[in-house]
Amino acid sequence: MALEFETPELTAEVLAAGAPEALDAVLTKMSRFAPAFGAADVRGHKLFVNGLDDTIPHIATTLQLADRRGEKSNDNVCVIATQLYGVGGHSKVVADITRLIGAEKVSLILTDLYGNIAYRRLIGEDMAARGYHCRALLALKAPSVLDRTIELYRLLCAIKPTRIFLLHHHMDVCAVAATYPFRHVTEFVHHADHLPSLGATVRYSAHVDLTYTCHLACREAGLPAIYAAMTLPDLKTSKAAAKESSGRLRVATCGGAGKYRNEGRESLRRWTDWVIPVLRSPEAEVVHIGPWDDPLRDDIHGALSAAGLDPARYVFLGPVPSLQAALREQKVDIYLGSYPEVGARAILEAMAVGIPAIVPIEAELGPLLTYGSPLSGWLAVHHPDELPGAINAALELAAKMAKPEFSARLSEEMTRFETYVTAPVV
Repeated sequence: MALEFETPELTAEVLAAGAPEALDAVLTKMSRFAPAFGAADVRGHKLFVNGLDDTIPHIATTLQLADRRGEKSNDNVCVIATQLYGVGGHSKVVADITRLIGAEKVSLILTDLYGNIAYRRLIGEDMAARGYHCRALLALKAPSVLDRTIELYRLLCAIKPTRIFLLHHHMDVCAVAATYPFRHVTEFVHHADHLPSLGATVRYSAHVDLTYTCHLACREAGLPAIYAAMTLPDLKTSKAAAKESSGRLRVATCGGAGKYRNEGRESLRRWTDWVIPVLRSPEAEVVHIGPWDDPLRDDIHGALSAAGLDPARYVFLGPVPSLQAALREQKVDIYLGSYPEVGARAILEAMAVGIPAIVPIEAELGPLLTYGSPLSGWLAVHHPDELPGAINAALELAAKMAKPEFSARLSEEMTRFETYVTAPVV
């Protein structure tokens, strides 16, 4: 299969483990395998671990996890993830699913594979205020990966879910193996869209892609993938608000500091290589939305000073409750996608409020890190020298995005996810 990351030695180890005692150490090894995906020839280039996926039935059989069949519906839903974060598209997708299904029907289960969750810290926590609508949030606490796999399986046997949304971290074998016996009601939600992910080729009841580039890759690989895209809860409100002009060119970007760093990536350029041509435009400003740290700020401001530009024209706004609202409040004209790691959801949010996006693309980073969307509200740039022309083209594109035709296409794209989640059978 194209885009496969081959793991012959680890696969052989799993298949050779014919008893739970032998399997224990191998499952732990699997769960710690994800750092290998950071290699330059893997990140953005590989998407599947077919060999390891093929071991999942063996793991379930060895642990005596018997198949559990049932009718699929939205009456009793489980959403399973490894852990959640304060920012990021993955956690927002989990929140969107719980909101659309409704708290009274949702159990949110975290495998907590890396031991980051303490129940005592959840005392008095208003999960709904954080966007997670569920009747209960559960975190697995068994002492080993093997024990957590059995713990999750037995928990699911007790809950008897009629539908499971699986949004685990790349190598969370606990989540994949425990849900395999429930595969007839389990849906693999492919949020890890540019790295290999355990479970992507397991024959669950559905394989659901959230990003267009990933979806095209999965379809080309022969998977019966569904393209669900992503949703924005306040889309109608966003579209209704008229975008005001600040009288100067305001360009925004959004993402955590990691999306703008080059560590672990063989990027040809730095983030500031894309920013400097933008700020060469007279009176232009860049607004950086999202969490940042001192090293990122110092790196950006230092590069701007060296280029003879005022660092004050690059403004760090920090995290915001709503990206769409912040883009309107800041009177943003153009959205500049993060680099070297693109943020697909943020680009979508910009287009949803009528703001055209410019997306830096570097083929060397791998085909899976190349942004794609069926919408027409964005432009690709492959070299910083292209930015002046792209800015002019984007400003012209904004006028086209205000027309009913784009609004209709946008609405179609934005309702895909809601239709997918609320439909009882896929």
